[in-house]
Amino acid sequence: MKFRIGEKVVYPNQGVAVIRDLVSRKIGGTRGQYYVLEIQSQNSTVMVPEDNINAIGLRRISSKKELEELFEALRHGEYEMHSDWKRRYQQNAERMQNGTLSDIGEVVRGLFCLSQEKNLGLRDQKMMDSARQLIISEIAAVKDISEEEASELIDHLLQPPVSQE
Repeated sequence: MKFRIGEKVVYPNQGVAVIRDLVSRKIGGTRGQYYVLEIQSQNSTVMVPEDNINAIGLRRISSKKELEELFEALRHGEYEMHSDWKRRYQQNAERMQNGTLSDIGEVVRGLFCLSQEKNLGLRDQKMMDSARQLIISEIAAVKDISEEEASELIDHLLQPPVSQE
């Protein structure tokens, strides 16, 4: 997969980044091509070897269709969470590392639903906050809205519908 300078991408566990350059560098005795990424949420720059983008999981930002699928999953999605916090954490960490929008959405939906049943432990809360921030940054980038608006949208989607009796 090739990316263009100026293109928005998602760097797993870091969020939305912009490709700023493609440079040739000699690092560790080996010359290679590196994408220079500006990670927007962290206001930082990283270099990613062009040969490793698939292994790292670097991907284009989601399409509007994929975003609509995420919204539907957040609104009505089923969730399956292990009752054992260690297994739940491992399962969610794997989903986060995978880095797909749907996997991260499952983490948010599952932990949100769990939080409605009981207080989340520190690790679960940190995982939910991290997953939520990743989704917020991607929604904001795709829809060209502020992160505050994206956060409000997620809050709205996660709330159960109000019955009209």
